[in-house]
Amino acid sequence: MTQNITYQHEDDNPHKTDHIEQFAVVVPKDDLLKPCPEIMPPDTKHGIPLIIATLLIHAASVSFVYTFGIFIIPLTQEFNVGRGEVSWIGSSCAATVCLSSGVLGWLGDTYGFRRVALTCSCLQFIGLLLSSFCPQLWQIFLCFLLVGFGISGAFINATGATGQWFSAYRAIALGIGVSGVGVGNFVIAPIGAYLIDQMGWRRSL
Repeated sequence: MTQNITYQHEDDNPHKTDHIEQFAVVVPKDDLLKPCPEIMPPDTKHGIPLIIATLLIHAASVSFVYTFGIFIIPLTQEFNVGRGEVSWIGSSCAATVCLSSGVLGWLGDTYGFRRVALTCSCLQFIGLLLSSFCPQLWQIFLCFLLVGFGISGAFINATGATGQWFSAYRAIALGIGVSGVGVGNFVIAPIGAYLIDQMGWRRSL
């Protein structure tokens, strides 16, 4: 297979302007399908902190969607409404996570995984903080839309960053990072229920 390659030639004569030369080289088709070693992920121990960070982000973000049920009874008692109305808050949060993941993944590719993940983590924190001061249920509903947006951007971009650091061990690295969802469900639910009993749902958020 013939592949055109363009390069810039710098002439030794300073009075001559640089010019572009183009030539053709024959490259085997199989070689074009092989990954370039210069751009392969490093697969080094320096990616281990990233795996741990991904695990913690999944535990603190995605797990919150699955453990929202511990807040249903306190919210029904606080606002004197049915469980169905309160469940809309958790459902809307989960829907926001699903619907915004594509856009937030694109933002990560464009502006960097770390920047988007940190920004969205702050949005999740702000949404939870504001919801703890809301006097009306519909206001909590709006705040949890912001929470869902933050959760989606945090875990999508943390997973993408981990994938860039590993090649041969990418599957196990992503597996360990995503396992934070299960760890969070195991830890957040009992701790959250205990905090609600001791301090109330507002301070537990």
